[in-house]
Amino acid sequence: MKNIIKKIENKIGNMKVGLVLLGLLIVILVFGSFLESVTSAQFVDRLIYSTFWFKFFIGCITLVIVISLINKVSFQYKYLGFYFIHVSLILILAGGLLTSYTGINGDIVLYPNSPTDQIDLNDHELVIYSGDDIHNLNPIKTISLPLNAYAWNTDIEIFPQTRFRKYLPFYETSLKFGNDNTQNLYFSAFFELEINKQLGEIALSNHPDSPTLSRSNFQGIHFTLLPKVMLECYTQKSDYDFFFWDRNKQMCFIPPKETFTIGTSKLGNRFIDYKYDNKSYKYWPEMSPRPMREHGVVIPDADIFIMSKIVSGNSEDILLFDNILITRQSGEKEYQRIELSNEWASVNHLDLKIRIKQQESKKPILNIPQAVIPNQTNQNQPAVLIEHNDFNHWVYMDNPLVVNHLGKILKLSLEKKKAKMPFKIKLQKFEMKLYPESQMPASFESFLEVDKGQFFNINMNNPLSYKGFRLFQSSYFQLTSGEYVSVLSVSRDPGRWPKYLGSFLLLFGLVYYYFKKRII
Repeated sequence: MKNIIKKIENKIGNMKVGLVLLGLLIVILVFGSFLESVTSAQFVDRLIYSTFWFKFFIGCITLVIVISLINKVSFQYKYLGFYFIHVSLILILAGGLLTSYTGINGDIVLYPNSPTDQIDLNDHELVIYSGDDIHNLNPIKTISLPLNAYAWNTDIEIFPQTRFRKYLPFYETSLKFGNDNTQNLYFSAFFELEINKQLGEIALSNHPDSPTLSRSNFQGIHFTLLPKVMLECYTQKSDYDFFFWDRNKQMCFIPPKETFTIGTSKLGNRFIDYKYDNKSYKYWPEMSPRPMREHGVVIPDADIFIMSKIVSGNSEDILLFDNILITRQSGEKEYQRIELSNEWASVNHLDLKIRIKQQESKKPILNIPQAVIPNQTNQNQPAVLIEHNDFNHWVYMDNPLVVNHLGKILKLSLEKKKAKMPFKIKLQKFEMKLYPESQMPASFESFLEVDKGQFFNINMNNPLSYKGFRLFQSSYFQLTSGEYVSVLSVSRDPGRWPKYLGSFLLLFGLVYYYFKKRII
C-alpha cells in the first residue's frame, strides 16, 4: 500500500505535471486579462475566477506543489532554491484562494453626517417584503442569486401563483410584445419603413401598459398612432382645424359656439377657453391636447381634449389609426387614405414605403431584457423574471414588483447583497475642485470620521487603509438639497500578505538559482 501511495505521489508530484498545470494557469490568466479588456471585470470574474472549476484547478496546482515539496522533505542545501520557489507558489495560490472565499469587494454610500458600516457587495439577491402598508414592509424571504456569467433559468415557487423564472446578470432591452390583455382592445405594431432608400423600423402602441410612445420619427417624418375611432374625426369636413374629444365616451364633437372662445397670446400662440361642468378650462392645442392650469402645466385628469389638426396635418406627418394610414400633401385639404398590411404600400409625395411587420390587438410593446455579454459601458445590470398569476413581470434594481397576495402587500426587490465593516464611517464634508473656467471636476475629496474620533481624508490618489479594509474615492452624486453624497469602493483582501510574502520568496528563489549557476 505504501508503495502504491509512493508511486501516486511521484506521478502527481512530478515536475512535468506541475509545469503543465502552471502553463495552463498562465494561459487562463492571459485569456482572462484579454477578455476583461473587451468586456468587464465582473463578467470575467463570474466566467472564470469565481467559478468552482477555477478554484478546483488552483487547488490541484497547490496539491501538486505540496506533494513535490514533501518528496524532498529531507532538507538538502542544494535544493534550497527549489524550496523557496515551491513555498512561494504555495503561499501565492493559498492567498488567492483565501481572498476568493473570504475577501470583500463592494461600495459604501456615505450621506452627509450619517454614520454607516454597510457595504453594498457586487453580488445580488431577490428580497421579498410583506406588510399591510406599502410604506411599512418587512423582509420575509431572501433568494441568493448565483454568480453566473450568463442567464440562469430556474423555477422557484416564492408563493402560490408567484414563481421565480429567470435571472439575467447582464442585459440589454429590446422591444417585444408583452402579455395578453383581454379586457380591452388596443393596437400595437412594428412597422418596416423605406424612405429615400433608407431602411428602418418603428414600434408604436396605444396600449396603456406599453411604455412605447404612440409617436415616433424616422428620417424627418413623424408617425403618430391614434385610436381608430378618431379616424372619422380627422377626415370629416368641418369649419375648424381642431375638434373636441371626450375620452370617456370615445367620441369627437364640436360644442356650441357660446361655450368656447378662440384667442391668441402675445407670442402668437393659439389658445381656446372652454366651459363645461360649470368650470372653465384653457387649452393650447398646438402644445398639448390637455387643458393647462398655466403655461406648460397640464391637467392630467381632464375628460375633454382638444385635438389640433394643424399639429398632425403637415405634409411630413403620418397619422395611423390601427392599420389605416392618412396623410396629405402640402396645400391640400383632403387626406390620402391607405390601408396597411404585411405588403409594402407607397406614400409617393414622401418617397415612403411602409408595411406592418407584426401587429397585436391585445398586447403592449415592452422593453424586454435580453441576456448579453457586457462591455466597458454596460456593467453589472441584473434583472429577474417573476411569473405572477400567469403574467410575466421583469424586476430591475430600480423597479421592484409590488402585488397584492392574500390580503397582504408584497414587494419583490432586486438588491445588492450587504456586508458590514467592524467600524462605522461618517462623511463630515465633501469637497470638489473644478478645472479653471469649466464645470468638469478636477478632483474630489471626502473628509471622514472613523470609529468616533479618528479623522481622515480620502481623494482619488489617496486611499485609506484601516483594520484590514482599503477604501478608495470612487464617485459622488448630488441630492436635491444641494448636498453631496460620497461613494467609496471598499475591499478586504485577507490573502494579500501571503501573496506578498510568496512573491518575495519567489523572487529570492529565482535570484538564488541565477547566482548559484554563475558560481558553478
